[in-house]
Amino acid sequence: MRILWTRLSLAALLCLATILSEVEAKEYKARISHYCPCRQCCSWHYDSKGIARFNSNNREKIIGQTACGSMAREGLTLAMPKEFPFGTHVYTEDGKLFGVVEDRGGKIYTESDNTIRIDVYMDDHQKASIAGVKWIIVRTVEP
Repeated sequence: MRILWTRLSLAALLCLATILSEVEAKEYKARISHYCPCRQCCSWHYDSKGIARFNSNNREKIIGQTACGSMAREGLTLAMPKEFPFGTHVYTEDGKLFGVVEDRGGKIYTESDNTIRIDVYMDDHQKASIAGVKWIIVRTVEP
């Protein structure tokens, strides 16, 4: 059984490598940080009626909803700069899926040296804080 799983895994990786080589994957240096749905991470507040609202424009906020309208999923939802369309898949250097662009953020942008900032969604603030910041090389494939 273990040998079968290894062969299937190897076949899946080879298939993914073929797909990535056939589509236009772009490579970036990325600054990875983490966020959760809390007020501190997502800049929102409760109004006098107890309705969650964005700090920037006072629109109603559905807690946990991303900029593209989906509900954020830990380990999959990424916030990236506007030049990356929603649905863009982000892979690590070794071809593993890192996440999908579903959100935006006020501190998410492309730096002057072409490094991109990526925020990874976590379910709670403590996990997001502990995860910290790291630098990796990523490849993006637009939908």
